[in-house]
Amino acid sequence: MGASGGASPPALLQVAGRYGCTWKREWVDEKGAVLKSEFNTDLPVRLREKEVKMCNYSDFVWNRGQREGKAEALINLMKNFKLNIEEALKGLSIPEAEWDDYRDLVAQLEAHPAQ
Repeated sequence: MGASGGASPPALLQVAGRYGCTWKREWVDEKGAVLKSEFNTDLPVRLREKEVKMCNYSDFVWNRGQREGKAEALINLMKNFKLNIEEALKGLSIPEAEWDDYRDLVAQLEAHPAQ
């Protein structure tokens, strides 16, 4: 009785498609509640754990992309406006506590530029 049999997709897929990845355990619990109330079935604990891990990984990838994007913006500011790294960091309002991390990331990106 899957999608190939003409029936609607399984309840879990319907809920996942409606709510997407949430990055928060509370929302995973909410999905479980919706599954229970609308489809009278429980979200197995192992699937809850997998969803939380998947969302944590998505969050990691998102944050990494944000950091690399800022590092590329720093490189562009330094190159196009002839700024030093500190001026560029201030220009992007990056907190001083994160400056060393961004210095390292900028050095990595400059050493291995994207093709």
